[in-house]
Amino acid sequence: MYCNKRNTLQLTALMLKAGITDVVICPGSRNSPLANNFSVAGMNCIPVTDERCAGFACSGSSSCRGCVCNVGQRGAESCAC
Repeated sequence: MYCNKRNTLQLTALMLKAGITDVVICPGSRNSPLANNFSVAGMNCIPVTDERCAGFACSGSSSCRGCVCNVGQRGAESCAC
């Protein structure tokens, strides 16, 4: 079942259109709608507990096309890809 939040649906659709299939995501209540949509859409969700570690895992991935970060400044600093 997809989340019915419009921005979450739009982000998922845009990522699929761009061919993004691997997603590094931090588990948490703020990311639940995204994680749910990505999983239902068939994307490969890679959970990483710490936001900074997730940024490094994303930027170090061979399939990295960009990083999306919805946490504070520390996460944004590590997600510059």
